Amino acid sequence: AFGLYAVAAVMEEVKNPQKTPQTPAPGLGVKDTEAPVITGITANWGTSLSVAEQSASGTLSFNTTGAENGQKITFTLNGKSYSAEVNDNKATAVIGSADLKALASTSAHTLTANLSDAAGNAAIAKFATKN
Repeated sequence: AFGLYAVAAVMEEVKNPQKTPQTPAPGLGVKDTEAPVITGITANWGTSLSVAEQSASGTLSFNTTGAENGQKITFTLNGKSYSAEVNDNKATAVIGSADLKALASTSAHTLTANLSDAAGNAAIAKFATKN
């Protein structure tokens, strides 16, 4: 949630040779404390990866809310790191066919995606897939 916080500045005048702090000038600012949300992760291969799907590149699509354009979603799948850039609360990452074939060596995989907004508020989402 966005919250208000007070800002006080100590002012000094050039004509003040002792540099004695003057009365602070209070003000209000807005602090972003609301984390973005990864609302969905969809693989074009669904929740199961077939042999035929392993022979071509695949895509992971991310839906978000509260993430500014240009923010990066980072994630690891089968020990390899990827990233995708958010634009209009969506991001897409391409997973190469060699990386999809490497997924076939085990039966289940968990993908954990990380995203922070420009203010540094973090979101995490998990996705599971199996062969």
